[in-house]
Formats: sequence, structure tokens, C-alpha cells
Amino acid sequence: MDGAFARAFDQGQWTLNALAASVSEWHARELPGKPSMVRVAKVAEETGEMIGAHIKAAELDRRDGRDRLAESWDEWADVVISAMGAAEALGIADPDEWLARRWAVVRGRRFATADRVST
Repeated sequence: MDGAFARAFDQGQWTLNALAASVSEWHARELPGKPSMVRVAKVAEETGEMIGAHIKAAELDRRDGRDRLAESWDEWADVVISAMGAAEALGIADPDEWLARRWAVVRGRRFATADRVST
């Protein structure tokens, strides 16, 4: 690990903001000049890989001896990392605040469940 995220992680204080800053540093160093849309599209690509890994894990295909469940979680982490790159590319300056604000909306939703449906 390097940069802002590594420092925060080492101090036990990592946040989405620290992760986004680290992803941004990495993009600047490793992928200079990549258009913002590429970073946004990367989230969809990684999501597809995660879904494929989950399908393989659900099928319990152990013929090759690989840990498919661990691979699916690795792909999930790649989705989160890509989302932080997309957030930076889209100009979201404070991912912690953005996600907390969005969660406040989502957690207020109520869904029809068997115990809430009146007959």
C-alpha cells in the first residue's frame, strides 16, 4: 500500500475519502490521461467480473481446486476500488459524506414484506 490510504490504514483510520485519494494517486501515476468515462465504465466492467465470480462460486465448481468464493470477494473489492476512481473522476470531493447522505435516503425506504402486507 502507498499514499494517503496506506497512512490512514496503518493508523487504523481508513475512510472512503482516504481510499479515493489513494486510488486517485494511483490513477495519476499508472494511468495518466485516461478519460473520466473510462473510470466510470470500469465500475461496470468490474461488476460483471464480480457477477461471473459469484456464479462460479454458486456452481461450486471445484474441479480446478480454486477458492471461487474468495475470488468473488476479491472481485467485489475491485468494484469498490473502481467506484472510488469513478467518484474522483466525477468530481465527488467527499465520498464519506456522499455515501452517508445517500445511505440516509436508502435506509428510509420501506419494502413490502410478508409481515407488512395487509390482507
